[in-house]
Amino acid sequence: SLVLAGGLAIFAQLFCWYICGRVLFGRAGLAVLLTLLSSITWYWCFGTYWGATHEEAVPRIFFNALWAFLLLLSCRGLERSMPRYLCCFLTGLGVFVHSVSAFMCGGIFLTLFFFLPVGGWKHNVLRHLASILLCVVLLALPILAFLGMRVTLEAPFPGSYNLVRTIFAARFAHDWGNVWEKLLEQILLFSTTTTPLIPLALAAMVFLFLKRRELPESCRPLATLLPLMLIGVAAVCLVCSLEMYLAPRLGRMSMGQEILRGTRFIIPV
Repeated sequence: SLVLAGGLAIFAQLFCWYICGRVLFGRAGLAVLLTLLSSITWYWCFGTYWGATHEEAVPRIFFNALWAFLLLLSCRGLERSMPRYLCCFLTGLGVFVHSVSAFMCGGIFLTLFFFLPVGGWKHNVLRHLASILLCVVLLALPILAFLGMRVTLEAPFPGSYNLVRTIFAARFAHDWGNVWEKLLEQILLFSTTTTPLIPLALAAMVFLFLKRRELPESCRPLATLLPLMLIGVAAVCLVCSLEMYLAPRLGRMSMGQEILRGTRFIIPV
């Protein structure tokens, strides 16, 4: 079963990213190159990674495949509202595939759509804000359904809170440590001379954004979206930081540090 699931996961990743490349670039060669690059395993902090060839099939690989189509929808959403709504709703449904990835991607896409109103800011601002509110609702509905199915409303057993805290402390001890130091270390690791992925990517992002009018029409939206996706990751990290600060003071377990595993999407961006 694991072998079959693994084969299905790798096929889904390769197939979906190939379709994404064909739609964006219109050329089979570039689509194949994007597909191969998207399948390479890059290890990230917090015990996670990006790629399709690391181990047995895990939910995050299936979400990687879904993300290729979400990327296409977000590109189409620059000019029309309906792709935005569909993107947000499918991202919300993605919580049933891999919840951590869905939370991070939901924040990324909401950030994109907020800063890029359909028709530009010269049009009706109230209509744009109403559109963003609808995006939030469409994203939240599947997530609330997921939480309703998974989270019990019954009172916990005495001492269960301390037990869960102990379990989570053991879980986070190795891969998390100080979460912000770990994240910074990972970013610096991918910025060194041996693996200068982030500096090269940022330079390419700036170049493509400045030259976006000279790109083929099908992939121009991507040059606009990519920088804002990084801003979206930063926005979700800020929300997680606030949640991690408030949760202990409210006598609750913090879930924000789990969502930080979604920073792995820095790799495909």
